[in-house]
Amino acid sequence: MEFSLIDARNIDSALKQKGIDRGIGILNPSFPFFTPEQLGQIDEFIIEGCEDISFLRYLPNLRKVVIRSLDYERVIPTGEYKESNFFNQITDFSVIKECENLEDLYIENDVCIRELDVTGLRKLKNVYLINNPRLESIRGLDEQHHLKQVVMYGNNIKNFTNLADYLSNTLDAKQNIVDISIFFACIHSITQAKQLYDAYLKGLVHVSFAEKNGLTNYTTHTVEQITFLYIKFRRLFEQKGLMSANDSDKIGYVFRYVAEYIRFAAEEVEKRDRLYTELIEIYCGIPEFYKRNMGALHNSFNTYHFRAGNCEGIVNLMRFMLSILDIPNENVHCHDRRYKKNIELNHALLRACDNGRWLYYDATYDRKNIRNFYGRTYNEITDYVELSIFEKMISEEEEYGIGQSNGVFVKY
Repeated sequence: MEFSLIDARNIDSALKQKGIDRGIGILNPSFPFFTPEQLGQIDEFIIEGCEDISFLRYLPNLRKVVIRSLDYERVIPTGEYKESNFFNQITDFSVIKECENLEDLYIENDVCIRELDVTGLRKLKNVYLINNPRLESIRGLDEQHHLKQVVMYGNNIKNFTNLADYLSNTLDAKQNIVDISIFFACIHSITQAKQLYDAYLKGLVHVSFAEKNGLTNYTTHTVEQITFLYIKFRRLFEQKGLMSANDSDKIGYVFRYVAEYIRFAAEEVEKRDRLYTELIEIYCGIPEFYKRNMGALHNSFNTYHFRAGNCEGIVNLMRFMLSILDIPNENVHCHDRRYKKNIELNHALLRACDNGRWLYYDATYDRKNIRNFYGRTYNEITDYVELSIFEKMISEEEEYGIGQSNGVFVKY
């Protein structure tokens, strides 16, 4: 079977990782040709810097697929963006559902994927969907009966088929962490939240909901925590008549709420930073048994419960509230030049959609002027923060309709 030169190079590399060297150079006319036996040898494929993955359908014994790019948030724009081997530019992921023997699926830091369909993948066991900011639709996970490890965070899920069946089918999973956006995509009333909580009390639910976290990757909510917080704020918003208010009034109320009731945990942040330094010196990283403690200030439930949080904890609480109010929003990591420590990513902002216009909100610094708070455009907020190339792309798409073509990066 003949493949394109790029696909052939990837397949040849996968064979070599299996210890199979065809002994054919890339300039040899036979290089793009592979036998069915050779294709059948490949059971694992790591995809980086790729534009087309349709060739996966010709690998009949494929059991593991890893699709990963560089962390898009950690790329601070220092010049023009150019095509990079560190980013995938895949526009069509539909081939994944054709990989019938697939057991492990990893998709990480992909800024192009918008939907994922795993319908029919009856052998799927492990799913990791991490930091895919445009992933809005997932189909087929509710049909899986053999899932053992599920970790999802940093996605923006708006459509998720049949949460009830998914929870029923993952009761025996060893780990089941799903994106908090799935909760808001499926729970739209206090009645539904109570039904989820009742199922949890009866032992019919084994799941936790994850929020993105710049320090420990993610923090989680139990079903009890997330339903408590949802019901609390839903009732508050209904009492205030906010469910039918305009976008500006919703965002304004949430901003003023956190400014009035939530303290910026300056002392706790300093204490946490000292502990972080100690852990790095001892363990060369954050050990698993300390991650919950280290991520506590970033968690929206903890921020509400203790009435204090760091910048990301406050942003995540605002995101929780705005999600109930059906306001599209994002947690944006950035480099704040005002911060005394020279860390690449040291601050979190809220990006929210106000009547169709995406604006940035700084709930840490602007809280001193809550009567005059306002959302900033990309150009305004970059007066004092540095944002990723992805944020630049988003802003130019919105303002000029440029910066993206068919879901892939283009040169600026």
